[in-house]
Amino acid sequence: MKKLWTNTVPGKDSMADSIFHYYQELPKYLRGYHKCSREEVFQLGALIYRVRFEDDKSHFPSIPKMLKELVPQDLIRQLSPDDWKRSIVAYFNKQAGKSREEAKLMFLKIIFKWPTFGSAFFEVKGYKMDDLLTSYISQMLTTMSKQRSARGSAK
Repeated sequence: MKKLWTNTVPGKDSMADSIFHYYQELPKYLRGYHKCSREEVFQLGALIYRVRFEDDKSHFPSIPKMLKELVPQDLIRQLSPDDWKRSIVAYFNKQAGKSREEAKLMFLKIIFKWPTFGSAFFEVKGYKMDDLLTSYISQMLTTMSKQRSARGSAK
């Protein structure tokens, strides 16, 4: 797992977005770790469907059964399965012609705006917290060192 996402910007590295960032963020989104609007959930659900099935609409009837793969777990009960399906399908149709890769990038660009994007969520266990803090401090020191040397060479 990538611990520090200090420089991650969706669209900057399409390969990393496609094979790493999307799959890193998807489970955190589905576990309900981010605060998001219902409209965003409809849109993101449609994008997740598109990543899985591209333009194949034959799985639409199964959407109510696959909600835990499309909608954050803490929000599923806010609407009936058929209402979720209707809204996700409506957003899917608005995204017509998008590829799997474009859907992954659109997903990332939406959640990138959230303050919790790129955060690592885990139960606190002594050594993990120590490892995370050590990595964070190391990153800060590297950044500060680069800034100092840049200022020094500018004089």
